[in-house]
Amino acid sequence: MPRTPETFEAAADRLRAPTFAAAMRAGTPISEVHLTRATGNKWRRYDELAHPPLGLVAIGDAACAFNPFYAQGMSSAARSAVVLSDILSEHRSLDSSFTRAFLDRQRASLEVPWMLAMARDQGYDFAEGTEVAPAWRRRIMSRVSWPVFNAITAAAREDDHVEQTFTAVFNLDKSLRDMMTDPRFVYGLLRHKVREALGRTRVPGGFDIRADPPGTDYSDPANPVEPAASAVRSATRQTKG
Repeated sequence: MPRTPETFEAAADRLRAPTFAAAMRAGTPISEVHLTRATGNKWRRYDELAHPPLGLVAIGDAACAFNPFYAQGMSSAARSAVVLSDILSEHRSLDSSFTRAFLDRQRASLEVPWMLAMARDQGYDFAEGTEVAPAWRRRIMSRVSWPVFNAITAAAREDDHVEQTFTAVFNLDKSLRDMMTDPRFVYGLLRHKVREALGRTRVPGGFDIRADPPGTDYSDPANPVEPAASAVRSATRQTKG
């Protein structure tokens, strides 16, 4: 992993899509590059204690820490803070009733991001820990998770409802269950697969969805624009303006 701003910017320049590197170069670094090698997920189940300590509230990584790759940590901590605010407004004393109510509602809140993390991590053969699924289940997860993910991201390129719903799940505004039981979302996936089979999708059917996002601009399917040409055309417009 890059350890300096210069090597970090160089690594960003090698990404398939140029947007992130361009946005980053428009800013100014305010610190050196900091690395983390943490790839695990850990949930301390205070809610399973028969007699949880009174007056002690754990949120953020103190309660549930995630692989930073999934970017769920700060959102989960914020959700716990909202739960705490609600419980404080409902109880007049920090007694056992308050503690149990907070832990129960916090557990329900954390189940959403935990399910998201486990849905992918359990597909890795080298995963270890108390939440590791049996080998047969890991094989199924590994074979199913990426095709499903790719189908969703492909449909999201052409269906606003699919995109907004999938984004809501990753932003923790909806659960996986909400997404998969949404008739309009399921319809969007099926419609895209049918359109793909008929060769009627906006992004060419031969495009390798594993290479998402594409560097080519398919806004006009009949005239796809390569990244370099798109940048030149944009610069020309700005110069003429």
